[in-house]
Amino acid sequence: MDDMEFHREVYDGLHKIIDIAKYILACDLIKVGREKHQEEKKIVVLNGTSPSKNEEDDMKNIRLTKSGVWQFRKKIEGKEYSYSNKLKTKVIEYKRDFEKRLKTKGTEKLVAETIKFNDFAKKFFETYRRRKVSKRTIEEWTGTFKYFDKFFNKQISKIKPEDFQNFINELVDEKPTTALKLYNKICAICRKAYALQLIKLDIAEILEVPDVHYGIRRALTYDEQVKFLAEAKKLPADTYIFFLFCLITSARREEARRYKPSDLDRKNKTLFVNGTKTLNAPRRIKVTDAFIKLLDKLGAGFQHTADFYSREAKAIFEKIGSPDLTLNCLRHTCATNMVYLKIPVDFRKHIMGHSTTITTDRIYTHIEIGVSKEKIEKLYQNLYFTKF
Repeated sequence: MDDMEFHREVYDGLHKIIDIAKYILACDLIKVGREKHQEEKKIVVLNGTSPSKNEEDDMKNIRLTKSGVWQFRKKIEGKEYSYSNKLKTKVIEYKRDFEKRLKTKGTEKLVAETIKFNDFAKKFFETYRRRKVSKRTIEEWTGTFKYFDKFFNKQISKIKPEDFQNFINELVDEKPTTALKLYNKICAICRKAYALQLIKLDIAEILEVPDVHYGIRRALTYDEQVKFLAEAKKLPADTYIFFLFCLITSARREEARRYKPSDLDRKNKTLFVNGTKTLNAPRRIKVTDAFIKLLDKLGAGFQHTADFYSREAKAIFEKIGSPDLTLNCLRHTCATNMVYLKIPVDFRKHIMGHSTTITTDRIYTHIEIGVSKEKIEKLYQNLYFTKF
């Protein structure tokens, strides 16, 4: 090998060493870069901070919880404000809005001065009530919001207890039932507002219940049932069957009024009671052959309004010497008769359309000593279904 060839091989070898060194260096740089990037990501996740000054400000008082939810928490003068969301951007947006309101409104009345009572009432309903009530109750709340929009369209912290009391007292003479319902709703809303520290007084503890007279709600005694049925038989068949319908099925007057022949399943001997007061009100109950024959005499359904049947029942009660009773007492009578007939409490609860047996036993059951199963069966001629 001459000198020229030797130098060429050495030159080529050096170039290969240099290329290898460049490759190793490049790999190290890439590795270092990756590690640095991962470390920066780790810092952001664990500490909620970033190298940017604006991001540092945004992430103050914001943290990622163990459940994977971003949370903003800040304590001001002993009162804690918080907000949680799965999206970090939403939490940052809330924080910016919070700080903006904090600068303009101050700290003590930050929330109370920015929300009106009627708006809070709607938020209260959507959050705590909507899923628990029936379609009819939702419609009732919609009517309530119209009252609130008219009379309480102002800051929740500026409404005094006497404002609510005067509103209820003025309404009770014209619409007593509506006044009582609005009283209950106002109390529920104010309790929640007090718990959230939006108001300083528990207004629900201050308001007085409106004096609404509903009449006595109780079951008819056995003797009253005998007299009531005797007088009801003298009336047209439509009215007599309506009263029996309420006594046997425990239907409220509007529930009985909605009856139509398609609600009766003759094959399975069941009757659908179309209730709308609560989620448990719609119910399907077992009926006897005797009760089915009674409904066959009715035809297409009841012909009069619910108020008509209430007046007819009131007239009978006055005639038999029990003027304090109302049509709703027939529902209480049904609940009590089922106890005499030894129907299990779970079935009684279902027939009444209640969510708990406590309501059935404590509110609707009025036991009279000396009434036997045989007496009730003889009086109603097997109209009650008792084979449970």
